[in-house]
Amino acid sequence: MTDQDALTIFDTAFALMAERGWNALSVASICDASGLDKNTVFKVAPTKFALMDAFARHIDSEVLAGGIEDDRE
Repeated sequence: MTDQDALTIFDTAFALMAERGWNALSVASICDASGLDKNTVFKVAPTKFALMDAFARHIDSEVLAGGIEDDRE
């Protein structure tokens, strides 16, 4: 699994949630929409709650590394 795989999973999951809602989101739907296999998705997010945790950790690491700037004025 690569960092790009994780970003693909996050992007796909959030697009599906916006389209279908939280209750309709599943690992299978993420796999189908992203084209990634179940093993790859399960490494990042074996559950929907693990997906949110992985996303939060990703954002935290980006902020700490200086990869995301605060553009609020």
